[in-house]
Amino acid sequence: MRAFLVLLVLLAIGILIYVFNFREKAEDAVTPPVVEEEIGEPVTPEVDEQETVALPRFDIVRVDRSGFAVIAGRAAPGAEVTLFANGEALETAMAGADGAWAINTETPLAAGPVELSLSMTTPDGMVVNSVNTIIIYVPENDEDQPVVLRTTPGGATEILQSADAPDGALGPLSINSIDYDDGGNVIFSGRAEPDSVVQVFANRNPVGQANADAQGRWELSTTIPPGRYTLQIIQLDETGNPKYAVEVPFEQASL
Repeated sequence: MRAFLVLLVLLAIGILIYVFNFREKAEDAVTPPVVEEEIGEPVTPEVDEQETVALPRFDIVRVDRSGFAVIAGRAAPGAEVTLFANGEALETAMAGADGAWAINTETPLAAGPVELSLSMTTPDGMVVNSVNTIIIYVPENDEDQPVVLRTTPGGATEILQSADAPDGALGPLSINSIDYDDGGNVIFSGRAEPDSVVQVFANRNPVGQANADAQGRWELSTTIPPGRYTLQIIQLDETGNPKYAVEVPFEQASL
């Protein structure tokens, strides 16, 4: 009987050893070996071609009294740039290897408001239009000066070229941008002599006044009904008399 029990114990031990060895071999069979991979250079993800192409833009626009313009900007290198005036193709230019282009108009712009826009055709045939536009007011009278504005959808209107003051001297006074806040108010801003008082008129009617800071920056937020206006920006001297003045055209659209 004792021999029989010993035999059962040995048999059980053998079975346990067999099960343990079988499990260990099974784990070795299903566990993949750990392989150290060499880290190479990161792979640049593919980017949509439209996102990599720079939009054509205006950088410099200068217009003389007779309506001739000098215009320069940037586009995709090697692109053909077309300048439009009121929707009609006016001139073309080729962008250089650095993307720079320039146009001297061969015919004068017509008197009155002129809207300039750009379109470029890249070397591979992609056509891309500009986002910003240029609004030019070409004077009808020889004694007046042209005004050049750069507009961007959802952004401020920048004044690139202002009309001269009546006496031909602008001095330090300028209006540099026309923007809008969330409430639809118009925000005029510019520069004047430090700590001076600046008054704004629309068609000779007072709109408001602002005080220039120590650096000469001034800003005025106000409400103007829709319509076309001529803005008069006037800086006062120490006695409250006009010292400098500028005029710019302005159109307040319906909200």
